Order: sequence, then structure tokens, then C-alpha cells
Amino acid sequence: MFVFSCKYVQNSPVKETVDSILKHHPNEKIVIVDSQSDDHDYYKLFSDYDTVEVLYDINKHRVPGAFYQACKKYPDEPYYVNLQDCVLIKKPLQKFIDSNDEFISFAYFYDTLHEETRHEYQYMQQVFAGTKYFVPNPCTTFYACFGPMYVIKNSMMKKFMGSGILENMKSTCKVDDETGERIFGLIAEQEGYNPLHFSMEGDIMSKWNPMLADNLEYFTKRLLKLHI
Repeated sequence: MFVFSCKYVQNSPVKETVDSILKHHPNEKIVIVDSQSDDHDYYKLFSDYDTVEVLYDINKHRVPGAFYQACKKYPDEPYYVNLQDCVLIKKPLQKFIDSNDEFISFAYFYDTLHEETRHEYQYMQQVFAGTKYFVPNPCTTFYACFGPMYVIKNSMMKKFMGSGILENMKSTCKVDDETGERIFGLIAEQEGYNPLHFSMEGDIMSKWNPMLADNLEYFTKRLLKLHI
């Protein structure tokens, strides 16, 4: 199952995203989780798509909330491919879906945790609280999950859901979404799937210009003026 959050804006490529998935995975279920869009007319774009479902009026927590809501509704899918609504798939992802790996990032970037006074660090502490996962010490360098976009198997999804960390990710702003990239990288690493070693495209920062030039192998990303 493919999943992505959508807060629809003018000129959004959401239909292109869906069409790109179906081009390479024609029988896949696709779940679009609306994230408080002002314009709901885009639902009509998919009225004739048999495998596309739009979930609306259930997600108030942006990108991580969309994945959480989709997993709550469909807890028994063998795998989930979590995307962004501005990403187009360029070739089949079947080899990652069929692999034995429980978590594969689309790409990664490395980062260093900010000091404890920063919002990002405080949000991370709130998300990790009461779970089996831990926040490294400030100034620790680690690998984040770009997007966050990933292929995750049901077994790993249930580890995340069971820990409570997905429910804790109550993102309310773009900074929280960006911190989510770090969170998914950290929890994947703590489960044995460091994005450094488990990714499709490798280091996205070294490939930023190729990405903008549509020279990545598996996906391309349309840069839009995002809601904040």
C-alpha cells in the first residue's frame, strides 16, 4: 500500500503522484490522507480510480499524522510505502518491497542534534517520551530519513505503533515535520536499519542538484511553496 499526506494547494502535482505510482504499480492500493486542505475539490480527481482512497477529516497532525491514520485504518497490509504528495515515482520499487529489509529510506542526510533549548530537541523529547526509543545527547551526529519517505514492512510498522511513538508525533508546523525526518532516521537506526546503509538513493544532499534536474533513479520531487 502507498500512503501520503496531502494539503492541497493550487498547482499541486498530487494527480501526477498517483499516476506515477500506478504506472509502475498498477494494482496498488493508494491511500491519500487529507491534511486539512482548504480546497477539497481535488477529491474529484480520483473518483474514477478504483484503487485510490482519500481519507478526510481525520488528520490534524500533518505528515506523520497521515501515516499513523493510514496504519490505524489498514493495520494488516504487508508493507507501506510512505511518500510525499509532490514526489513522482520513476521506476518500480518492487525489489525494495520484496526484500527482507523491514525499513528502507528513499534517501538520507546527516545531521547533528541541536542544543536542548531548541524547539526541535524539545519536540523530539516529547515524541520519544514513554517509548522504548531514546533521544541521543545534543551534538550527536546521525542520519535522518529524507521526506520522511520509506518502505516499511508490517512487522516494523507494528513495532513503531506498539511503542506509541507514531501516536506521539503530533506535528503542528513545518519544523515538526522536518524534525520527523530526524525521528524516523533515529528510530530506524535503533531498530537496526540505519538510513546510511538502508536507502534507495543514498545521501540526498550530495544529489540535490541531480534531484532538481530529475536525475535520481527512483523518484523526482517537485518543489512547491509549502504550507507552514
